[in-house]
Amino acid sequence: MAGDILFFLSSLAFIFLFFGALDFFMLGLIKRQVGWVKVIVLGTCFVFLSVLALYLVFKASTGHDMKEYMDRELNRSVEAAVEAQRKAGLPEADIQAAKKQVELFVVKTAPAWSMLSVLFMVFLNYTFTRMYALKKFGIEHKMAPFSFWWLDLKVMWLALAAMAVLAGRDLINNEAMQTAAINVLFVLGNLYFLIGLSVASFFMDKRGMPGFVKILVYMSAVFLPLMSAVLIATGALDTWFSFRKAKAINIKG
Repeated sequence: MAGDILFFLSSLAFIFLFFGALDFFMLGLIKRQVGWVKVIVLGTCFVFLSVLALYLVFKASTGHDMKEYMDRELNRSVEAAVEAQRKAGLPEADIQAAKKQVELFVVKTAPAWSMLSVLFMVFLNYTFTRMYALKKFGIEHKMAPFSFWWLDLKVMWLALAAMAVLAGRDLINNEAMQTAAINVLFVLGNLYFLIGLSVASFFMDKRGMPGFVKILVYMSAVFLPLMSAVLIATGALDTWFSFRKAKAINIKG
């Protein structure tokens, strides 16, 4: 019991120290007036480098590979779910189809899920650090409104390269490259979804739509696959067509 409490307290202290270091790092960038996108990118790099350092130290000191352990546990969970479905009497074809979907969207895309989680965490930390910088030091760190978010053309070229790898899987018989391409597309798909939602928000703001309509649109975007696909396509096409033409349109109407 005492060991569990000690482990909990040490873990809690480590979490506070880690996020404190991240916030201190981002506060330094904010004081130097580094752009908000770069702050988030550098904050994400800080997290991944810290995790990598901890992984290497843990592996060197204990001889255990946490990545192998997590992969093994994830695959074990999938196999346990498959066995449970077999015992329930489900058709084997349905079980294998469900297994393939889980392997594609959970097992193979685990790095992408980690990346998106880190991005979300870093963004939340940036938001709080930005507010702290304004309140404590009077530093106003400007961030583009959500309705003006966009992605650079270079990101689209990365998406096209990933699509080319998947399209040429018969020629490029490399499972590691295909898995990397799937993860890249998964992350970029979510980012383009946000950009599509940003475009929709821009035009809803421009037309003065009430709040409940915006909420309905946001809920539809999350729960309706077709709506999500439309927003992803809109976000991607905005790279070339610049639907908002931000410099020419007055967002207030």
